Amino acid sequence: MDRDRFPDEVLEVYRRNAAQPGALTAMAYARKHGIPISLDPSSHAPLLSLGADDFWGLVGKVDLLLPNRQEAQALSGSREPADALPALRRHAGTVVIKLDREGCITLEGSGVERTPAPIVPVVNATGAGDAFDAAFLASWRLSGDLRAACRAAVSLGAFAATLPSSC
Repeated sequence: MDRDRFPDEVLEVYRRNAAQPGALTAMAYARKHGIPISLDPSSHAPLLSLGADDFWGLVGKVDLLLPNRQEAQALSGSREPADALPALRRHAGTVVIKLDREGCITLEGSGVERTPAPIVPVVNATGAGDAFDAAFLASWRLSGDLRAACRAAVSLGAFAATLPSSC
């Protein structure tokens, strides 16, 4: 992966929009031009109704997959996040599973790497996953270090959960 191009040209395609022609066209463009694709599946209920095979047939292989625990389960069939990682790696170069208050989990080399989240008073978790994704992408772009990106991601995700709703 060309890390110099990663954050400026990465396409974050969310599952709820993946069926829209524009999102699929953007993914096709990214693949044609060697632009990395980051995917946050965004909701496990549609994944369950669509099914993992149809989902992967629709979106194809991605460079970075950022599911939460339920999305990882729906896409892999594995109940435990650590067991889901190898199955998800067949569809993504890098997989980071968000585990809410437990932080995140990923594969680094041949081992599972867990990054704990800081303990914070949760006020509203809406947007915490998006904050996680943003911090992960920015940190990974700057450092190229998966562990550092996970630490930044769980920190910003936890901070976001301490904020009141803006709606």
